[in-house]
Amino acid sequence: MIKKVSIPLVLCVLILALSCSRPVLVPSPRADNASGGSGEEPDIQWLAEDDEASGGEELPGSKKSHDAQAADGKKSDIKDGKKADDSGEDNESRWEDAGVAGRTVRTRDVDFARAFEEFPSPRDPVAAPAPLPSASSLRYPPLGARKRPVRIMVRRNVKEATIHAPAASDVRAPGVRTTFRGRMQIEADLIGQDAVIATVNREKKELRLPCTLFVSSGSHPLDVNGSAYRGAMVIVSESRGAFSFINILPVEEYLRGVVPLEIGNLPESDIEAVKAQAIAARTYSYGKMAANENNPFDMLSTVSDQVYGGVTAEAATADAAILLTKDLIIAYNDDMVRAYYHSTCGGSTANIEDVWGGAPVPYLRTQSDMNAQGKPFCSGAGQSFAWTETWAENQLSGILRRYSSEGGLDPPFKGGIKKIDIRERFECGRVKTLAITSTSGQEHTAGGDKLRFVLRRYTQTRQIQILRSSNIRSVEIKNNEIKITGNGHGHGIGMCQVGAIWRARSGQNFEQILRTYYSGALIRTAKPDR
Repeated sequence: MIKKVSIPLVLCVLILALSCSRPVLVPSPRADNASGGSGEEPDIQWLAEDDEASGGEELPGSKKSHDAQAADGKKSDIKDGKKADDSGEDNESRWEDAGVAGRTVRTRDVDFARAFEEFPSPRDPVAAPAPLPSASSLRYPPLGARKRPVRIMVRRNVKEATIHAPAASDVRAPGVRTTFRGRMQIEADLIGQDAVIATVNREKKELRLPCTLFVSSGSHPLDVNGSAYRGAMVIVSESRGAFSFINILPVEEYLRGVVPLEIGNLPESDIEAVKAQAIAARTYSYGKMAANENNPFDMLSTVSDQVYGGVTAEAATADAAILLTKDLIIAYNDDMVRAYYHSTCGGSTANIEDVWGGAPVPYLRTQSDMNAQGKPFCSGAGQSFAWTETWAENQLSGILRRYSSEGGLDPPFKGGIKKIDIRERFECGRVKTLAITSTSGQEHTAGGDKLRFVLRRYTQTRQIQILRSSNIRSVEIKNNEIKITGNGHGHGIGMCQVGAIWRARSGQNFEQILRTYYSGALIRTAKPDR
């Protein structure tokens, strides 16, 4: 006869068994926040391995969680049949081979404009106390924008570079899919075309270009020649065996490395000016992305577009301003504006056609930058507001001869300088026509922003740079010395950055600031248009 076991007894046995079992601990992903992270490495680092079930298809941020990846990928100390410790080499830098099954490799005829769209965004792009709601509302109605990762040329025409990956990072090139961690040295392949030689811990691999590198998990940045960048890094071929690096990342993360370098690392009390800068920089970015849709990259990382410094440039106030204005852009009549901006207007911004020629633009008009006391908002900019440049006569004559064509001096300058006259001014006060008479009696004229490229100046380090502004106030020639005074710094179109800072300090919010510098424009919310 079988004796029945009571239900309470079964429950007691189950409870006892559960209480005696050991939990399985899986390390959770750690966001590497440059502005607030601890900087400590976790005790256990999981290396990416090939996932046979998916053909190695699992990508960071995909449906499979990071914790699950950690549970599946066991850290191994065996490589090529030997323990790594016995090799006598650096265990921190190494290749981790992965299969290519189930995936079509990249080829040279890849549609590079769309190459990164299959890669997900990093898990924690901007650390925040809590998720913020979208800025979209009836107050900021939506406007269609081509929302995709932005492509920034960060290193151009180099023949060697050093990459450092603090965590396991994927390397994808035509015919190669592998993973490395630590230091990678890259050199131009002098034999193979459109290829580089990558060395990790003395082991070399040939990588055909284009080649994509990105951190496999978490939000660790990649370091390229000492500068850290979020997102992915694509190595592309250039002429004569050189190669370049293009950083591909979400626009909002890109802005983190732009805003502090463009307007400065400002305190929280100036956040309205920083918000205005974030919105202007975002608008400028979307405009350049649309214009360069079919080109290999969207922008340079220099003053030619927007200065971009990657992770090193990030700052707390800028991060907050970017979050608080997420997706906000500037628009005029249902089109995004050309959101030009400059350092210091000197008292008045300029009409775009007066500076660069072409047709007038309704929102890029001359605007007074005077406060209620009749003083320019940007007058606190020091030497950027009011400046004086001095040259020896033979020194400036040499500069004029060298840069005549670049500065539009007509005809090209010859001889020495006899006289300099300001013949005409634009409404904003900038010089429309400057006449330079040479010692031979010939008159040479230039005007607009091109003046800055012919009247170049020497810096304290003896570098030659363009003139701060075409807003020249006076010219004096005396005792073989030429002295020019002026106001402002930059082309003068759109937002005056120093003016925006002082407007914020006077109590203006970001909307008031932007509506001042972009006449008739409105704030909108960028939404995907396809």
